[in-house]
Amino acid sequence: MTSQYAVSGLASGIDTKAIIDSQIAVARLPTVALEARRADFTNRLNLTRTLNTKLLSTQLDISSLLKSSTFASRSATSSATATLTASASSSAQVGSHTFTVQSVAAAQQISSRGFASSGTLIGTGTVSIQVGIGALSTITIDNSNNTISGLAAAINAANTGVTAAVINDGTANPYRLTLTSKTTGAANTINFDTSALVGGQSATFAAVLAGSANTSTGPVSLPAAFTKPVPYTLRVTASGDETTAAFEVSYNNGTSWSAVANPGTGSLDLGNGVTANIGVGTYDITDTWSVGAYQHLVSAADSSVQYGTGLAALTVTSTTKQIKDIVPGLTLDLVSASATPVTVTIANDGQPALDGIKKVITDLNDVIDFWKTNGGYDANTKKPGPLANESALRSGVNAVISSFTGTVSGLPRGLSALTAVGVSVDKVTGKLSLDEAVFKAKMASDPDGVGRLFSTSGSSTAPSIQFVSMGEKTASNTAFSVNVTQAATQATLTGYAALGASTVINSTNNRLRMTINGTIYDITIASNTYSRSAMVAHLQSSIDTLAGANQVTVALDGSDQLVFTTKAYGSAFSLTTTDVGASDARAALSLAATTVSGVNVAGTINGVAATGLGQALTANAGSSAEGLRLLITGAAGTTGSVTGIRGLGQITYNRILALTKASTGSVPQKEDTYTKLISGLDVQIKRNDAKLATRRAYYEAQFLAMESIISKTKSQSDALMQGLAAFQNSSTNSNSNRSN
Repeated sequence: MTSQYAVSGLASGIDTKAIIDSQIAVARLPTVALEARRADFTNRLNLTRTLNTKLLSTQLDISSLLKSSTFASRSATSSATATLTASASSSAQVGSHTFTVQSVAAAQQISSRGFASSGTLIGTGTVSIQVGIGALSTITIDNSNNTISGLAAAINAANTGVTAAVINDGTANPYRLTLTSKTTGAANTINFDTSALVGGQSATFAAVLAGSANTSTGPVSLPAAFTKPVPYTLRVTASGDETTAAFEVSYNNGTSWSAVANPGTGSLDLGNGVTANIGVGTYDITDTWSVGAYQHLVSAADSSVQYGTGLAALTVTSTTKQIKDIVPGLTLDLVSASATPVTVTIANDGQPALDGIKKVITDLNDVIDFWKTNGGYDANTKKPGPLANESALRSGVNAVISSFTGTVSGLPRGLSALTAVGVSVDKVTGKLSLDEAVFKAKMASDPDGVGRLFSTSGSSTAPSIQFVSMGEKTASNTAFSVNVTQAATQATLTGYAALGASTVINSTNNRLRMTINGTIYDITIASNTYSRSAMVAHLQSSIDTLAGANQVTVALDGSDQLVFTTKAYGSAFSLTTTDVGASDARAALSLAATTVSGVNVAGTINGVAATGLGQALTANAGSSAEGLRLLITGAAGTTGSVTGIRGLGQITYNRILALTKASTGSVPQKEDTYTKLISGLDVQIKRNDAKLATRRAYYEAQFLAMESIISKTKSQSDALMQGLAAFQNSSTNSNSNRSN
């Protein structure tokens, strides 16, 4: 640091700055040594942090080897991907299956008659749309949207369950409104009612078109006039030809039927001005027709798949193009129908496990290289690495490597070490390598065994006592005795009497208030007369809609009493019914005002009381079983023995966890030590530099005073010399005058 009083020897000619700098430099040598130490500690801190990052990355990749799904992965291969593709979950069993795709689910698409322009006025009023048994949507049509294109935009903006579009088919009246259901499935047909429109071309919407959905053993043709937009349904009630067959018609989608006279002329009067002309042919009692105001471009259809071949084959349907769990764990995505059977082969898929072990080996080799460079001895330079003296870190790194390359006590000898799956250790470098062919072969033959080598596994002598997991402190390969003293229960609410064989619900008794696991739900029961089974189904559907599926089941017990049961077990789950006033449904359902809760499991592990939560029983701290977690499905009095075994991956994971754990791990502790040392050195360096700055200022002040004195002395000398010179000049002049 240079003071504002810095001098440069102007008076003395001495380089005072150089003298001061050299003095300060000598005095600062101890501080330079401190800075070198700080740089060394900073380097060590950064290297320790890098080691921590590498260890945590290894731990993250090891976590994939701890998942059972990694080793239970399945692949599904289709012999005809143009017909169907397939995927399999870890629960799918290895094997081959044959399927025939009979049909693929489709969303209904209908079209109106054509119009001259997309701007043709269609009238005003309202239109309604309903898909299947979904919600009925009503859309107001006014002067802002009373064209074909305006109607399409209004439908799309109203979230009606369909997509509307205006197409141009190139005919004389090319513009047609098309509606496409957003949901596939035969039940999801579109009901589009335009009867409330008046004015414009609204009558054109009511014109009937015979569509491809109208099929039978005899042809049907329809006139152009049709004033009832709700689809007519026509069916045969007695077989015969066009003159003798008997028919019925429904105006409400099959809810009620009316007989249709057959005069034998080939023309049937369906009412409301609609006449169906039936052609020559045989009409079977199974024939039905759906007659609507719109042309069917695509019929609503379910997917249908035949499983197996021959007389024993099973047929499965779905409302979507995807069918799950015909075979447990197998998902089929249907592409097209085909009479040719497709073979789907489910096999073990070792790729996720292979990818996982390769990542971990790469990570560990990276740690080995890092420690060799920074914690070992360089034979070429004959110098140790910066972390060579950190014995705690060295021990931790060695423990991580040895954990992964060790053996697992309790597993079969043939699959208790890495060598069994193709992993070897170089004797010179200590680095790991993998023989992929050996690993793939072992995964193909015994994926569960490979999984146990890396992850945690457990066994139980009692089927109703299942091993779930073990904690960091749970002793491995140790048998723990288990005694169940109380079984877990669900919350079960039962009616006080049998549900009536026929229950009438109306506005006086249509509300049921139920609190499910602390949340209140108001259930409105639709007015109707219900059988016992219909009431159970309606209540179940209502609860599923409000509270979500897999919350509560509704059933009848042996005495026909209603029974509500939570899906989950334990004291955290409860059911309550409360009064809602005049429209309360509890009396009609034979339900009392009550609250019920489940019960947690209770028992001991290795003779020590354990903690129960639902069906989970966990060993408490302080015993060798600490952290052991079990699933108990048995009754009170059930006993058994459970043994948990940590695989190499879990052991290594725990080693890294202990090594990198905040405040207690060797790596964070070393980081903290270096941070404190660096902070202490920063304080010393700052203090020393402050002292040197004071010393520099002192030196500069002293030299400045010296220069000032020299400067003054020089000025006086100069004045004296000038005086002497003047005196001499005066004397010379005086002598010259005398001579003259």
